[in-house]
Amino acid sequence: MIKKKIFVISLLLLALLWHCTERNDVNKVNGNNNETISINYANHNNELIFNFEKIKKNKIIRNFKHFDKYFMFKIGSIDDETFYFPGRIKLDNAGNIYILDFLDYSVKKFDHSGRFIEKFGKKGQGPGELVNPYDFDVDENGKVAFLGLNDNKFIIFEGNRIIEYKTKLMPNRVCFVNSEEVVTFQIMDPIETPPLQKINLYSKSEIDYENFINKNSFGEQNIGLIPSLVGNIHKYRSGKLIYISSILGYIVEYSEDGSIREVFKLVDDYKEEKSKTPELPNIVRFPYLHEYLHVSSNIFQDKLFIYANPIRWSPQRFVVDVYSISNHCYLYSVQLDGFENVKEIYLTDKKIYIIKESTEVEVYKYSITD
Repeated sequence: MIKKKIFVISLLLLALLWHCTERNDVNKVNGNNNETISINYANHNNELIFNFEKIKKNKIIRNFKHFDKYFMFKIGSIDDETFYFPGRIKLDNAGNIYILDFLDYSVKKFDHSGRFIEKFGKKGQGPGELVNPYDFDVDENGKVAFLGLNDNKFIIFEGNRIIEYKTKLMPNRVCFVNSEEVVTFQIMDPIETPPLQKINLYSKSEIDYENFINKNSFGEQNIGLIPSLVGNIHKYRSGKLIYISSILGYIVEYSEDGSIREVFKLVDDYKEEKSKTPELPNIVRFPYLHEYLHVSSNIFQDKLFIYANPIRWSPQRFVVDVYSISNHCYLYSVQLDGFENVKEIYLTDKKIYIIKESTEVEVYKYSITD
């Protein structure tokens, strides 16, 4: 009799737990507790609704730490043709340096001391070629993914092998999540088609990640392109993915299965400005430079490094904000004194790589003290 009672109680507890979980899932997607942004669109008050719960907005004051740097070496200069217009930087596990050179239509590889090794891609429409290079990524073993925006495709360089994949809806970001799969990010139709899609390079199978935009947004109107969703995507540990919103200020962590695991906010926050054209609110037009919260970002181990938009600072300063992904919080900031013409930044725990407007890449050792 006692065993029977225990069994019945266990079933009731399981049923209650299932009910709570189910209710939370519904609230996460369709309830009144969703994170929202109010928008006046087509002379109606509408909302951009997210598929995650409201985030408590606590104003964070930056905690600046002292930053010491030691120059190591430089790649390229204004006087040579190493780079024509460098714009993005990545590293592999061996410490090799990869630079996207927009005007050379290629990704250039250098060893850990800055010695040129090889380059991937060229201008054109044939195999291994792009006419509008926009983003790239490198896996831990040096496999390169190279994406063209208007080309509507990305290319994988794997040793002597070239794999090309035709994409949909013009994705503008590409990221490895493991050696066989990449994720692309698009803003063309983000309500009807989830912005993040995982693609297997060999089976060609495609899986949509959970959409962070709710279909009830904008009163269920299909408005198409939402440029203010632009952002960066990065691999985080064992197949997880991080999306960082450049305008709206969200950091979204995805699990390996593509579901939203956690969401938190940047130090800087989205500020809605009065639209000059009410029929085209800020959220659905292409943002101005001063509206970007950050210029570049990267993940190294558990830390997310955000190069804050210097246009937003007065006087102009180069600031990097550092976050803990596992703890979903802001840690500290550093001000990069003694630099100028900084275009993009990439940090590890010991080195900082800086792309400059003068087409140079500078590498420093650094340390941070309280």
